[in-house]
Amino acid sequence: MTKAWRLMAVLVIGGSLVSTLEVAAQIGVAPSDDATPMAARNPFDLGVGLRAEYTDNRDAAENNEESTAYFYVTPRIDAYVNSERTVLDFFYAPSLRYCTDPSETQNDTELLHALGLKIDHSLTAQTKVRLYESFLYQDDPSISESGSMIRANRTYFLNTVELGLRQELSRWSYADLSGNYMVKRYKDDDAADESDEDRLGAQGILWRQVTPTMGVRGTAGLSSYSYQSSLGLDRDFDVYLGAVGLDKVFSPQLRGGLDVGAQASEYSDDSLDSSVDPYAQVNAQIAPNPLFRIKGNFLHGVRESDAYPFASQQYSQVHVGLEADTSSLLTIGADGTYRLSDYSGDSRPAGSPAPLPGTDADGNETTIGLGAHATWKLGENARFSLRHLYEDVDSDVAESFSKNTSTVDLQLDI
Repeated sequence: MTKAWRLMAVLVIGGSLVSTLEVAAQIGVAPSDDATPMAARNPFDLGVGLRAEYTDNRDAAENNEESTAYFYVTPRIDAYVNSERTVLDFFYAPSLRYCTDPSETQNDTELLHALGLKIDHSLTAQTKVRLYESFLYQDDPSISESGSMIRANRTYFLNTVELGLRQELSRWSYADLSGNYMVKRYKDDDAADESDEDRLGAQGILWRQVTPTMGVRGTAGLSSYSYQSSLGLDRDFDVYLGAVGLDKVFSPQLRGGLDVGAQASEYSDDSLDSSVDPYAQVNAQIAPNPLFRIKGNFLHGVRESDAYPFASQQYSQVHVGLEADTSSLLTIGADGTYRLSDYSGDSRPAGSPAPLPGTDADGNETTIGLGAHATWKLGENARFSLRHLYEDVDSDVAESFSKNTSTVDLQLDI
């Protein structure tokens, strides 16, 4: 079955799920819309960011750590149009980056890019379509930014496009169908040979409010991963998701959600067996008062590998974030992420190279990220931020490392 047909199949499954659950649930009250009304905005905004960053382990190496500093100048333009039926939100932010001690794969000076486009259009009062586009030419992100753990700072471009349709089925329910495609390409040939990636995704969701404070949903989805491999390894695989969940508002200060289901993984390499694994996600938001906020999330499932040459990993992850407004001008916060990944020989393709010295053919990987930040408002048009991030990876199957990164950031709105 080709990837295009797989995407179509999931959309059909999602549509069937919508129809089935809609017939089964005929009670409830009107749901709240996901979109929060936005304050009036200028049609065009200009700004510039100045950022300095220092890390004590540029290449995320276990030994022979190299420190370096980065300096960024980032102008930004935003365009915003809100008509009766269409909302368009666009930004472009090029960055001129200077690195004091670049690696062999980096230039000391690099022009990076970030571009985003969001279009939401109402075909009718009940039917909405959307187009989201994101293009990045950047360095690899840290653990806390994407959930991915990268062992070296390499330049890449990443393009993601999503098409979606939301249909209001009644006062109490809606269906949402979406498809997305992501392509990631590394500038460095060695990184490209192991980590160039394409991802195709599709998802169908039915949401229904059953009481004034609780909603339920059903989800069907597909994620299809394709990798480049200089050794001819077949690391491609597909993950099918089926889950049911609920959202509950316990009080004005506490709300939470739960999703449980299963993920079925199918590997392109015939030597790797298909598997069915449990999937779970729990999230909570606590706001004891308007000035203090706590968010927590737990996730268990199957996703793409962070360690070559494995195709996938089974993981459990906990993330907690705290934020407080100590005054009208100062916001402080802290966050932490803990992830335990299981790299089984069942996801290691045939023909994989022998493990590197000091590593095993299968095992676990523990990832920890701890961060703290503070942001000051300097009048109406300026913000100054400080952030420190500590990352630690203890791996049986790849190189382990620890890394500290400190950032100073000034944002000016023109």
